[in-house]
Amino acid sequence: MQKILLISFMSFLFHNVYSQNITNNSEKNIKDQYKNQKTIDEKLDYIYEMIIGKQISDFIELKSKNEKLKKECAAQKEHQEKQLENKTKELERIQVEKKQIDKYLSTSKLEEKTRVLNEINEIFKSQEIISEGLLKLIRERAKSCNIDDRKINDLDTYIGYTKIIREAEILLTKKYDELKVNSQLSSLKNINTSKFNLKKKIKLNILLLESYCDKSKYLLKKFNRTDKIKAGVSADDLKFELQEEKHLYTSFPYLLEEINKKINNLNYKSSLKQCY
Repeated sequence: MQKILLISFMSFLFHNVYSQNITNNSEKNIKDQYKNQKTIDEKLDYIYEMIIGKQISDFIELKSKNEKLKKECAAQKEHQEKQLENKTKELERIQVEKKQIDKYLSTSKLEEKTRVLNEINEIFKSQEIISEGLLKLIRERAKSCNIDDRKINDLDTYIGYTKIIREAEILLTKKYDELKVNSQLSSLKNINTSKFNLKKKIKLNILLLESYCDKSKYLLKKFNRTDKIKAGVSADDLKFELQEEKHLYTSFPYLLEEINKKINNLNYKSSLKQCY
């Protein structure tokens, strides 16, 4: 009775062990072999051997899967380590490049700062003035290079002074205006040239503005004389006489333009007016 129960239990266990993976043909083959066992002991031994064999087979398969999984994990780990190593090398390369770029930029900034300072100093030493647009561009470069504020303030003062000088030169391209000329003369005379080499330029413009009225009066007088005598004098002689005096007005663009118009057309009526 005990053996029968044992066989039942072993059969149940055997069925559970094999039921998940066994095929129909294998199941039939196993049942046939089981039936061929003559005694209960043989049947028990057969079931036991089959169970042990299946466990060993499952263990070997599990071990194989485990080893395969270990290899896959090791390969994945190696791949991740390789990726990390490559990323670390790339990061190191980027850091090296960044240091080189920072060094280059630092050197370039220093060179640019020195260059701008030299340009500003040369501008202050020069007797000639450059355009306001170029001066403002140099100021922007000075600001971006963090040049000392005192130097930038000096540059701002210089830009203001050159603007006064240019405005004085512009007045000479227009008909004499006493109020504007006197105002500009006052501005020119208030310029402090201690830091800038503008004294010669300022003196010249003061001289020209102070003599602008006299030059205008003289030319107006010349035109009036020409208009009075042109009936009795040849046009060529009158034009020659005017041509001979053109050099007196080379520093006065407006007056030079007026005399050229008169030379080209003796009947030209100038808009020059008397000034005092």
